[in-house]
Amino acid sequence: MKSDSVIIWSARNIPPLKKEPWSPAESQVQNAVLFAPVDFELGDSQGSFSDWNAIAKWYGELAKDRYELPEETQKGISQLVSGISDEKEIIKTLYKYMQDKTRYVAIYLGIGGWQPHSAESSYTNRYGDCKDLSTLMISMLEVANIKAYPALALTRDAGMVDADFPSNQFNHCIAFVPLAQDTVWLECTADFIDPDDMPHSIEGINVLVVKGNGGELIRTPQKNAQSNKWRSLIEGKLDKRGGLTFKSIADLTGNRKNYLLQFIGYNKSTIEKEAVLAQHNKYINIVKINDYAITEVKSEHEPYRIEAEGKYLRFGKSAANRIFFNPNIFNRETRDDIPQAKTRTFPIKLLYPYVDSDSLAIKIPRGYKLESAPEAITLNTPFAKYKTQFEVKNGFFYFKRYIEYSKNLIQPEFYDKYVDFITKVVKSDQSKFVFKKR
Repeated sequence: MKSDSVIIWSARNIPPLKKEPWSPAESQVQNAVLFAPVDFELGDSQGSFSDWNAIAKWYGELAKDRYELPEETQKGISQLVSGISDEKEIIKTLYKYMQDKTRYVAIYLGIGGWQPHSAESSYTNRYGDCKDLSTLMISMLEVANIKAYPALALTRDAGMVDADFPSNQFNHCIAFVPLAQDTVWLECTADFIDPDDMPHSIEGINVLVVKGNGGELIRTPQKNAQSNKWRSLIEGKLDKRGGLTFKSIADLTGNRKNYLLQFIGYNKSTIEKEAVLAQHNKYINIVKINDYAITEVKSEHEPYRIEAEGKYLRFGKSAANRIFFNPNIFNRETRDDIPQAKTRTFPIKLLYPYVDSDSLAIKIPRGYKLESAPEAITLNTPFAKYKTQFEVKNGFFYFKRYIEYSKNLIQPEFYDKYVDFITKVVKSDQSKFVFKKR
């Protein structure tokens, strides 16, 4: 083909892209023609997009001289992990050190959008972008004799890397640490997560792991619903005017925990109180928090626990010797969650699979008996479960609500079932119990 040849692609009568709420990223649902050079030059760098191995080789060449740390810095890193033999503990120690000592700053000049700064400069300056901080983390692990590699990624909000079209589809970089019995993925720009707990933005995606003179596409893992769990218990006393004095405990794991930590940051008591208040007043506005605590519980999945004491001034409504109330304090679906469209073209995309498990135990005022209640229901679908149950016993009202989304991508063929499921859940979640004075 001559160098001055012109090739024209054209398309006609293309229908407009139908916008649907809760859809995947536009790049996954749009019609498009994609272009990528086979061979290219960027500054002084030459590369090829002929296949994924060539792309990895190009990035490897850009970064190969960026991993060296000064001898004095290496001594300090070695001291940090001195006496620790477990590899995961070493990773956790160095990862936490990097989180505490650096911050995310993106500065792109020339080829800097592709080539990382040196580990030494990131360590000295205490900042860097995703590839800078990943390079630093890999260098620190190398000092501790743990091999790690950069992994080029496309965050889930931007779409999914097309495995059949080798090209620079990436907007992010993370660190990949293959151990003998496990693999650890490190999001080096986040200062609020544990080393073995990936944020949902890089779960279940294709990443290009750069190793030596080549690389390979690997799929990152994704936490299941039981790993992203909210579990709460509220105990309290209801008064005749509808006020509820309460104590609450909520345990959060996985991405539910990560969202909380991202909200409050570290050591910011005023922000912590706002986070606690936000959890308690989503649906019942007039609430006073008298005391609270946020702690890390060293148990399975290491949940974060929110404990609070306070009073809802208008938990229930009192009228004509009756008290009306909705027991769903923390979690409920609303009419805004019911899709209005009759049909669906694209999948429904949730952030991640999750479980909400809420329990309520409150003392009812003397002389009040249950007059009416919504039906306890159980729903099971291929993508979600929902269950409610209640009991009145010895002057106490007990209520439980459970909802589980086992998938975060609900295919269009399940749309009718999804609408039916959500409609029934909303009806249940919005229902009220009525106690009447006898």
